[in-house]
Amino acid sequence: MSNEKGVRQVKDNVIKLKELLRKAHEGVPLDILKKELKEALSGLNPFEVVLAEQELLKEGFTPQEIFKVCDIHVEMLRDSLLKVSLPYEVPVGHPLHDLISENEELLKDLEKLSVLSQALKGFGKKDEILEEIYSILKSLRDFKKHYRKLQALVFPYLERRGITAVPRVLWSKEDQAMLYLRNLLNEIEGLKASKDFSITALDEVVNKIAFLTREFTDIVFRESKILFPAIQLLFSEGEWVAIKESESDIGFYKVRPEAGVWKPSAEPIYPYQIRPEVSEEVLSKLPAEFRAVVESRGEFLDVYNPAEVKGRIKIGDGYLTLEELESLINALPVEISFIDANDRFVFYSKNKDKIFVRTKVEVGRPVEFCHPPRSVHIVKKIVEEFKAGKRDSADFWINMGGRLIYIKYLPVRSSEGKYLGTLEVVQDITDIKKIEGEKRLLD
Repeated sequence: MSNEKGVRQVKDNVIKLKELLRKAHEGVPLDILKKELKEALSGLNPFEVVLAEQELLKEGFTPQEIFKVCDIHVEMLRDSLLKVSLPYEVPVGHPLHDLISENEELLKDLEKLSVLSQALKGFGKKDEILEEIYSILKSLRDFKKHYRKLQALVFPYLERRGITAVPRVLWSKEDQAMLYLRNLLNEIEGLKASKDFSITALDEVVNKIAFLTREFTDIVFRESKILFPAIQLLFSEGEWVAIKESESDIGFYKVRPEAGVWKPSAEPIYPYQIRPEVSEEVLSKLPAEFRAVVESRGEFLDVYNPAEVKGRIKIGDGYLTLEELESLINALPVEISFIDANDRFVFYSKNKDKIFVRTKVEVGRPVEFCHPPRSVHIVKKIVEEFKAGKRDSADFWINMGGRLIYIKYLPVRSSEGKYLGTLEVVQDITDIKKIEGEKRLLD
């Protein structure tokens, strides 16, 4: 298509969009107009959609009115990006369905940002538009839940199969996008505080929003075209069941997981339980990026199983030897002591730098004899309230030798709520109280 024809088509589609938006403004339900809106949008590439939105703003349409077009455009993007790419349909309730739905919500917000940033160039009140942009950007911080689910729940299954390059690249890009988002939020906070709404300052914000949008969209594309089709082929039902078990622990971005059609019958399978082989049939269907990695894995296959290490016992969701457990407890930056359900002192940690000295001789001692007579009645009252379920913690702090010592009592209960005992945690918080600002892992 020649440039002249392209410009004319954009103008024709903008005219059509304006007519349809006027109808929507006059009260015609959007569902009735959806087919025509899709037809008007279908002739535009992503760049032309931005131009069309800019033209609509010039014509006096508000960003909020144009958001109606954004939602339909995202729906079209979902059809082209996701449904065509996946080997099989994803049932509602499946973890992959939740991930896809989150990407759809992200794309809606990115479209809105695009509209608002165009409005910032010369239409409407700058402070109000900037505030709306800031609000959407703040909500985008929650998208780290989507990335965290990939990093903690999906990538381990790929790594187990020797597929490490794709997860590492995606994780780097996810980190880069979230860091850029944080910096952009800080910059906008500075603009709001200084009320600097100069053309130069606002143009810089618009350019940075465009860059951020491209970064997020690129990750959506990589997930949709490469990651999601591959994991749908590679992962068994049991692996998806294990992912489903934990996804709510991390949370969701603007979606509520539904019970839906997906009714798995398999038991959960965790990464350390699977064999890393990939069948020829699955290999032939994988996206090229994954197929190349799988074919070049060689001997780099992860067959380590923590449950099979000699002396390991299952503790919670993990596995430790008694030596590891004891050493782990003693390495904690807090001292712990445990009083059992019989009100007997039965355990204490052996930290390198002790605050309160405990001895082997005291093990088995009644709790009332472990405290000075003047305070034992308080301790007994706290323990009784723990037993009765009337209290969930008790804390206090004292000065000792110029150091501030924080002491916390916590009831220990079984998964059924049965009282098992009381945990005492002791920590020197003198230096912690001096901490200011932030220090990240890379600092």
